Amino acid sequence: MDLFNKLFFALRPGGILFIVDYCCKDEGIETCSSTFRSYFQPRGIELCSAAQYKADVAEAGFQIVEDSDETRKLKLCTEEELKKLSEGKDNFVKTFGDSNYKEMHGLWKSKAKWITHSKDLKLVKIVACKPLGAMPPGSPR
Repeated sequence: MDLFNKLFFALRPGGILFIVDYCCKDEGIETCSSTFRSYFQPRGIELCSAAQYKADVAEAGFQIVEDSDETRKLKLCTEEELKKLSEGKDNFVKTFGDSNYKEMHGLWKSKAKWITHSKDLKLVKIVACKPLGAMPPGSPR
């Protein structure tokens, strides 16, 4: 939330905020699979739902112009990356070793599963603008 307040303060009135980011399923991170949570939480990555993301942006003072679920694109990109990794296995192993290949391949497979099966992982796009004449939240008017 603090980030959006800083961005609101930094942008000129009429300025555009464009975000494309990972988020978790609409029911919240606590409803996601344990493998999903065990990947993100120890790394300090805090994912919220798309609805919460949108609410945080609006609470900072932005007007939401567009928000959309881009998970279908994420699924296609993930499948393509997994395919490229598999096709380039020999070169990857030669350069980085078999254990790194297995780890990377496992992560891409997990990501694909989180998108397709458990639907834990989503991609959101939010376009928002700072209203003309807007003041940062908490500033004297």
